[in-house]
Amino acid sequence: MNFLKAQTAHVVWKSQVEKQTNGHDLKNKLSDINLNFVGDTNICELGMWIKQNKAVLSESKFFSDVDKLHVKFHQLIKERVDSNDTTLNGINRNNDAYKQASHQLKIKLSQLAHDFDYLI
Repeated sequence: MNFLKAQTAHVVWKSQVEKQTNGHDLKNKLSDINLNFVGDTNICELGMWIKQNKAVLSESKFFSDVDKLHVKFHQLIKERVDSNDTTLNGINRNNDAYKQASHQLKIKLSQLAHDFDYLI
């Protein structure tokens, strides 16, 4: 798997989770996503790509940030799902940290990709 496929798969997954968690009953709406694994960074496409290429990627100064932000992103998704707080306040409380982590991850992935054009 190449970087673009992994990144695209992660964006699609993120979009599905966002659609299903915006103000709805999380436990019922996420039936197509196994809730036991929402926080697992090793089973998503991006996580598998990171794990497969870790030896090479770790040469980049951006790798550590990408790895940490990817973990944080999944933790925040899991917290959102586990809380089952579908009130507007509950969603917004998690959204700020989630959006920030998602945005930072996107930036660091771009920087990492720039370092390793040949992996793309």
